[in-house]
Amino acid sequence: MDSISFILIPQPDLSTHTVSRVVGVSSEAHYWASFDKKVWTGSDPIIRTLGGAAYHQENGSSAIRARYPITKLLNVFFTRALAARVSPHRVVVNTVTPGMCKTELARDLPVILRPLVWLMHTLLGFTAEQGSRQLIFGAVAEPAHPEKLHGQFIMGSKPTEPSDFVLSDLGKKSEELLWEEVVEILDKVDPKVKQVAEEYLARKI
Repeated sequence: MDSISFILIPQPDLSTHTVSRVVGVSSEAHYWASFDKKVWTGSDPIIRTLGGAAYHQENGSSAIRARYPITKLLNVFFTRALAARVSPHRVVVNTVTPGMCKTELARDLPVILRPLVWLMHTLLGFTAEQGSRQLIFGAVAEPAHPEKLHGQFIMGSKPTEPSDFVLSDLGKKSEELLWEEVVEILDKVDPKVKQVAEEYLARKI
C-alpha cells in the first residue's frame, strides 16, 4: 500500500488547553474502491492479502488498477480507528482530500490516458496551492469547537460522509482488523509500539 500521510502534529500546550491536530491525507477516490471479498472477508490480514504475490497473480492488472482507491480507503479506515482511540479534547484526528490537483502525479501514466487526464485537470483540477488549503482547513478550522472535525472525512472544506462501505458493518470490522494489523506491523519495527497502543490507544468510542 502507499504511505498514509499525516501532517501538523503540534505538541499540546497543557497550560492553555490547546488541542493538537493530526490531519491525514486521503482522497474521494476511496468511494470507488472495489469490493473484493477475498480482501475484506478472508482469513488473511488485509495488507498482507493486498501485498501478496498470490493475490496479484490471481487478479492480474486489475489488482494494480484498483490499488490507488483501496489505499485511500485504508487511509480513511486508519484515521477513523485512530480517532476512536484518542480524546477529541486533547488530539483531533481527521483526514482530508485535496481534490484533483494539477501536479506531476500522473506523469507515468500510459500515453493513451494522458489526454484524458489533461482534460480532467483542465476542467476540474485545482492548483497544488488550492488543494493544500484543504489540509490547512483540517488543521485549523473550528477553533472554538475542534471536536466537530474529529474522525471526519473532509472534502470541500466541510465534513463529508465517507463511503457506504466505510459505514457498513463489514467496513467497521475491516477498520478494526486494519488497526490491529498496522500495530502488529509497526511492533516488528519497534517492540514498544504494541505496548503503547494497548496502554494509551484503547478504543474509547
